[in-house]
Amino acid sequence: LRSRSASPPRRRNESPRRRDNALVQSALAYWGNLWANFQDANLDELFEFEARHFEAFDPDVDEHSHEHHALHRRYRDLYERALERHLKTTLGATPQKFYAALERDAADGDAARRSTALAFLAVVRKADDYALFA
Repeated sequence: LRSRSASPPRRRNESPRRRDNALVQSALAYWGNLWANFQDANLDELFEFEARHFEAFDPDVDEHSHEHHALHRRYRDLYERALERHLKTTLGATPQKFYAALERDAADGDAARRSTALAFLAVVRKADDYALFA
């Protein structure tokens, strides 16, 4: 007979709240420092798009053309697809499962969980919000 303390903890016995938080923490660790993952094939399309179009955006210009907004929409779509691929292939989660975990953590009474969720949302907002993108 093995003692309980000698056996490693089982993930399936882990609480859903803990799994959710680990999922959000893992996503933040990856997406919060995206350039550190430049060799990840899941990001090739996103980085290629950035390389092709980064010069189109002048940070000193206040007004942008419809073409700039169209480029941002394309970038946002690529970003979302890359995020979904990462969730599925690396973290084993569907977008629905991840967003549910993110929502729970953002509303959690635990300050650390809430902070992690809000930090991830801030990272994604940078890609989603045109003013932050341009």
